[in-house]
Amino acid sequence: MFPWALLVLMVVAGLPILLYRYGYEASMRKQRRDINAQFDSLEHVDGENARGSYYGNSAVIVYEFDDEPRIGNRRAYRRLTIHRVFRNTHGEYFLFISGVPPYVTHLSRERAMNALRENKLAFHREFGDESTT
Repeated sequence: MFPWALLVLMVVAGLPILLYRYGYEASMRKQRRDINAQFDSLEHVDGENARGSYYGNSAVIVYEFDDEPRIGNRRAYRRLTIHRVFRNTHGEYFLFISGVPPYVTHLSRERAMNALRENKLAFHREFGDESTT
């Protein structure tokens, strides 16, 4: 086989893989930007209890993990879901799950501790030496 033919064969065979990988990464970056904008625009004002109010742009993200779409052991072109435990300015905890519409719910201190248990660094940063049992 001629050297140029081998080169053409390698390019033709590898091009779809490169395009898929670039497309997937670009899709994930765009989805992440959209989710960050969605989170920053969150706003809930509780007139009866100010501790239940939150603003996404001033919230402290305590813990975050991605639910990256996969089919078997391969990444898939599907919607990225991000889960965030965040704290408002009054020290109350909330859970945010991205989506349309996003899901946001209040977490008691105990539930927030349970959510952070798997990440020892985040748990220690947030709750210090409190019991982990």
